[in-house]
Formats: sequence, C-alpha cells, structure tokens
Amino acid sequence: MIPAPSRLAALGALCLALPAAGGEPAVAGAEIPQRIEVPGTGDDRITVDLYGPAAGAPALVLIGHGFTRNRSNHAALARELARAGFAVAVPELPHLADHAANARSLGLVADALSRASPGPRPGFGALPVIYAGFSAGGTAALAAAVADPRALGWIGLDPVDRGGLGAAAASRLDHPAYVFHAPANRCNAQWNAAAIVAGARDVTATEVPFASHCDFEGPTDALCELACGAPHPGRQAAIRTAVVEAAEALVARGGRARP
Repeated sequence: MIPAPSRLAALGALCLALPAAGGEPAVAGAEIPQRIEVPGTGDDRITVDLYGPAAGAPALVLIGHGFTRNRSNHAALARELARAGFAVAVPELPHLADHAANARSLGLVADALSRASPGPRPGFGALPVIYAGFSAGGTAALAAAVADPRALGWIGLDPVDRGGLGAAAASRLDHPAYVFHAPANRCNAQWNAAAIVAGARDVTATEVPFASHCDFEGPTDALCELACGAPHPGRQAAIRTAVVEAAEALVARGGRARP
C-alpha cells in the first residue's frame, strides 16, 4: 500500500485555501453526450452516456454512480475527462442495492464497447479500461476492475463498501488504484472504505479536507445536500482535476502495480 500523501496531495492544500461559495458552475464547452443502450444481465437494457474524442483516446474511463444516484450526477467529470482526451462511458446502474450485480453490469458495458469496431462512436473500440466509481458505485467499479483483464486500474471517489465486497476485491486487485475521499462521516459510512485501502496492494489515497460526500459528484442535487451536506464548487473542480491526473497516471503506468 502507498499511503497518503501522494503526488496528488496538493489537492488537499488547494481545498484548504478555497473561499466559501455555493452551487456548481456550468461546464463551459461541454458536448452533449451520445446515448446508447447495451444488453444487461437478462431482458434489461443498460442506458449509457458516451463522451469523448473522435479518435486516439488512450483509455476508456467507465464511471459507476452511487446508491440512489444516476448517470447524470457524473456529467461534469465525464466532460472533463473527455476534454483531456479520454473516451468516457457513464451507465445507469440497473440494481439499487445489489452492488455485485452492478459490477457485472459495468463489465457488460465494457464488453459491449470493446466488441464495437471502431465503436458506437470512433475511439470507443478495443481500449484499455479505467474503472471509476462514487460511493457504492466505487465498490462496484472496483469489483469490475478485478474481473476485467483489460483494466488499467481503479479510481475510487469517496467509496463506500457494502457487505465486504470492496475489501474482498481489493485483496485481488493486481493494478494500481487511486482513491479520493472525504473525512469520515455518515454518508461514507464513517470511511469504511479504509479497509479497501488497507487491503489493496498498490493504492494512493488522498483525503480531501472538509469535503462533503456530495463534492465527489457533479452536478449533485438537493437530496444529497440534505443528507450529506452542501458541496463546494472549488472542491468539486479540484477533485475532477485530480481524477484526470490519476487517469493519466494509470495510462502512463500501463496497469502495472508497484512491486
């Protein structure tokens, strides 16, 4: 395990210096995503928003949303990753509380996009995959990364473990991981993903000072703010920048964990 502070630890210093503000600003120049459906585990269909460059993406970033959340809550991050050159897919996870099934659904989305040649849009065929996820979607993304030989690694956004799924998956993760999280609070289950960080072979974990659970999605909504506290647009922007840097680091490392 590679403990915090990491090379991305400047995120914490930046957040400490942020002035008070409210609401998330619009993302300038953001493209409207392409929306597709892919087969699920049965008769269901998984709706997926696709973002990204026309060609030459270094990897596909697949983002899992949190419990009771939806794919629109990660539009800002998806657009920022796309502007950095990544192909991005944000599916609507079909299972409310079956996070192992959601992990399989993420894998099915990656399979469908990989089989497409050159993809539903140029640049989405046979790419290595970075799995990312927020809250319980972070645990689903971790389990999906462990099961996918195309994976370069995992990025957790204030992940929350459920039923030990994440801790079990972390012990089998052979790729690098980056985790950004809030201080322990009720919405991240008092930071129960510390067990994930402790069990992973190669993880860089960064705590974001004063962060709310809602800082790790964007746009968020009144439900998250009521339950977990208001986000700060500066923290949200800093987290998105750090996630892009983590994705770039995973590409540069080629999925190779530290010995």
